[in-house]
Amino acid sequence: MLESRAEEWKNMFLAEGMAKGREEKEQQITALQKRRIIQLLEKRFGYLPPCLAVSIESVSDPEVLTEFIILACTTNSLQDFELRSAAKLPSPRE
Repeated sequence: MLESRAEEWKNMFLAEGMAKGREEKEQQITALQKRRIIQLLEKRFGYLPPCLAVSIESVSDPEVLTEFIILACTTNSLQDFELRSAAKLPSPRE
């Protein structure tokens, strides 16, 4: 009985650790996506308004960030990026 309880705890802690590891990995990927978007925009267009960088940093949806990476690679101007991404970017706080 004690052995089965120990096995249950071991499995529970293992599952919790794996879930935490997945969550941390997702957070790392999201942070990397945000950095890449900002780097792409700066490389292509130079100056990036701080409010746009803050707005990009506040996005947490990985699908939206993937869209923004593609948009940052294909858009013709920073203004075009802002216009085409405006619906999915949070408003900058005053």
